[in-house]
Amino acid sequence: MEKILKEYITTQIVRLAAGLIGLSDKQAAPRMDKLEKMKKKGLFKILAPIEFKVGEVFNLDPDKTTLARVDLTEKGKKQEKAEDEARIQAEVDKRLVEEKTKADAAANKKAAKK
Repeated sequence: MEKILKEYITTQIVRLAAGLIGLSDKQAAPRMDKLEKMKKKGLFKILAPIEFKVGEVFNLDPDKTTLARVDLTEKGKKQEKAEDEARIQAEVDKRLVEEKTKADAAANKKAAKK
């Protein structure tokens, strides 16, 4: 069964950390050091966080893609709110490291079999 990717347009800067993404050749070219080309044309696996500016359009499976949000605390926000956001960001960062470690281990295992 083929996965269905949904089309999105960014309304703010977006950072994607892991998953599959559909990009045009023009979008993919400057990010190829962080992407792995899949068999299907225009489909890529995200190997390292990639960023998109406002107004960019791309396709992804929201259930299989990890967003790495990097938000700054607004001036005047309560310290408690800022600490909550820092904890959430730390959890996201931890998950990114775990996913990268698993991906590296799988790649190493695959390479060792060859």
